[in-house]
Amino acid sequence: MASFFSKKRSGSPINSHRVGTQPSDLLNRVVKAHDPNNESLPRVPSNHEAALRAESAAEEINVKFQKLIQQTIAQCRTETDQYSHMLRLVQERQYPCYDISNMRVMVNGEAGTGKSFTTNNILGHRDPCIQAGGPKGCTNVATEYSSPRKDAQVPFSANVVLFDESRSIDMLNQYLSDCRRYLDSDCKRYYELLAKQDGNSDTEMEEDEELEQELHSRYESAANALTALLCSYTEFRDRDATEIFMNSFNNTDDLQTGPLHRRIKEIQDQVGRNINIEAATVSALRQRLKPFITNTPDSTISGTSLKCCPWPFVQVIKCSVRSRVLQSGVVLVDNPGTGDTNTSHVDKAKESLQDADVIAVVGNIERVEASAVIQQELRWAFKRRGPEGVIMICTKCDAGLTNDVGTDFEQEEIARMDEIAKETTLVIQQINHNFQEKRAEKTDISKIRNLDVDQARLKQRQRALENETYQIRVAARNRTASNLLKEKYKRMTKGASLPVFCISNTEYDKYLSGYEADDPPRLTLELTGIPALRSYIQSLPAKGRFATLEHHLTTSWDTLLTTLELYCKVSKSQQKSQITARCASARKAASSIIEKDFNGPTELELNKIRADLQNMEGHWITESIKKLEEWESITAATHAAIVRHYVSEASFRPTLVFTYKLLGGIAQGVSCKIEDVIQNLQNDPTIDISGSAAIFIESLGQRKAEVERECEILRDELAKKFRMICDRAVTVGATSYFPLEMRKVYDEAKIARRPGRTTAHSVRVMILKDGVKSSNGPFYMLWQKIRYGCKEVLDETYGELSEVIDGIFEDIEADAAKACSGKEDNSPKAKEFRSKLMSMVTWAKQRFEDEVLP
Repeated sequence: MASFFSKKRSGSPINSHRVGTQPSDLLNRVVKAHDPNNESLPRVPSNHEAALRAESAAEEINVKFQKLIQQTIAQCRTETDQYSHMLRLVQERQYPCYDISNMRVMVNGEAGTGKSFTTNNILGHRDPCIQAGGPKGCTNVATEYSSPRKDAQVPFSANVVLFDESRSIDMLNQYLSDCRRYLDSDCKRYYELLAKQDGNSDTEMEEDEELEQELHSRYESAANALTALLCSYTEFRDRDATEIFMNSFNNTDDLQTGPLHRRIKEIQDQVGRNINIEAATVSALRQRLKPFITNTPDSTISGTSLKCCPWPFVQVIKCSVRSRVLQSGVVLVDNPGTGDTNTSHVDKAKESLQDADVIAVVGNIERVEASAVIQQELRWAFKRRGPEGVIMICTKCDAGLTNDVGTDFEQEEIARMDEIAKETTLVIQQINHNFQEKRAEKTDISKIRNLDVDQARLKQRQRALENETYQIRVAARNRTASNLLKEKYKRMTKGASLPVFCISNTEYDKYLSGYEADDPPRLTLELTGIPALRSYIQSLPAKGRFATLEHHLTTSWDTLLTTLELYCKVSKSQQKSQITARCASARKAASSIIEKDFNGPTELELNKIRADLQNMEGHWITESIKKLEEWESITAATHAAIVRHYVSEASFRPTLVFTYKLLGGIAQGVSCKIEDVIQNLQNDPTIDISGSAAIFIESLGQRKAEVERECEILRDELAKKFRMICDRAVTVGATSYFPLEMRKVYDEAKIARRPGRTTAHSVRVMILKDGVKSSNGPFYMLWQKIRYGCKEVLDETYGELSEVIDGIFEDIEADAAKACSGKEDNSPKAKEFRSKLMSMVTWAKQRFEDEVLP
């Protein structure tokens, strides 16, 4: 530990006497706040100096072209179609389209593990996370953080996205139903009604703790949501008032539910589905977002006459924050807790995870290896995102070090701790000696002052030695926990590796805020783990980002420069009709290729999916019947609870395989059609391919690369969409397939009446069996919905691809028309503009060759 005292020393073996610095000098010194932007960038291609220099140079060249065209438009005092088209093309290529390579990283885990605090520190700001902190801190809404646009006028902004009116009404009805069910159960009316239905002694209504806990959690969630949404009304002014109102409320009475529906519609009408909020500071942004994230006394929504907190209806909050980790293409999402007592939070968390590219599982480091919850989260993330889509973050690595049982130390660490213990003993002895010497000294003020300075230095040294021992213990525990997690994960996934980061948010936060020199953080900056975690997350989009930059600097810019060169070399061509006809033919052929590849192979793939799911349907039904037969012997109340959990833990994973070669084949087919046009033009002796026509043929080759790139982008999007369908098939959430269908069977069993002497319990079991194996039961509907979802995704992708390819061919035809134009603008201003533009094109090509693409 570096000393802050002067270097003049006496001959004490542990330098016990120094002069020249007062103890108060040390106490008044403050170490300035750490700037995360000074941390080294990850070593990835997109961060290489040459790549950054090339991107900057390309942007500079683009701006020069824009200025030339804008000056020409200003001089002409009119924006002609020709100039406006050129300006649009140049502006579209000012920046690389990095959005397609962005990586969505979801911070996920149980409530209270420090997800929001971790998000804060990854972003590198003090407290930008709008939902973190305090015993009442709770993430009610999924919050997405991304980098603002380059032309953004404010440093912080947010877009609040709410559910539509239909979904909001459905959620309100569910809240009302959850309240009613719990209140009935709490007053024993729920069990009395079940007993009356059964009329048989074998269904004794004993308390089912698991069922009661489930009902209570849903009631708490519903009551909180209703209070937040309707707090401007007397009946819902606070939680007590809400409970009193719900005790007398009948959720099946339209006369009572109608006014509530109208109130929700009023909120939707005044707030809308998208709210944009801008602010100059984080605190100002948080203040304006409060009603959309939590219950707050001052719940007025700006721009409306409403006084409410509509956070239950918020789908996601998208915040724009200036952070270097976000500039790399990361979209960071702070998710509600998956183990939250508020069940609506859990539902939102699971729904939000469907869009994740990478899932960061967060858990406390204490007993992390034996935590069943963390293992379940890791297994769940691996199944949905594969080996490259999971990371583990162990928080609170600085806490709970009561002993070192189970920690594996290296020999060097043990030796160093022994040395520290010996030195600490000497320091303590010297502190005691100085104390006794100061008590004995009565007259020499100078000596007393020197002893005070010496005591302050010795105590600082003692703290430094204690911190060093602490750091060794923390590092050893981090290493032990990481190795245990990696080994267990490798066995669980049969060979996959797991990146593990052990972090201390509290210690890192001290570096962000600055600290007094005599009270430094107990862990070093590196040992907090945050810099390494941030660097890893920042490097995730690197591969796709570099590919996007490469495409931008080569294909996109080649196409642009060639197009601008066409404007400079306008000439007559008697073959205009032949060239444009061939372009139109190629465009038609490309459309046929897309239609054929989607209508043929895709139908085969859908039929294969149907066959695979039908084959598995019998196995699912057989296993379900076995489980239902096992449940026959249990009591009715327990039976109801198990059935509900059975619905929420559907463990079926259909083999949903779709060939991603589809769009690769389309790219190849469309490229071949463009190549045919090139060959025909070059081999036709009746066509003069000199001048601008030759430039046009060159541009066709670049259009081929555009087609291949667009197909590659849509192929990645198609993969994500199919992954979401798979998630909806195997997970539980508002949009999941199986639980909704299974609920219909369960609801039918709930209202069963016993015929004759048969018990209602037996009837319910029989109805469940019949419902499960029905020809249009939940398993049949599962594969039907999967098939429908696949068809919908394919139709959507077909439309998007057709539109993109059609747009590229429109540009080809426009280039052909310009290359074969029979009329030339020979006005002095036009000639001057073409001359300047051609000079700039030549200069740009040379600069690209010398600087941008060395």
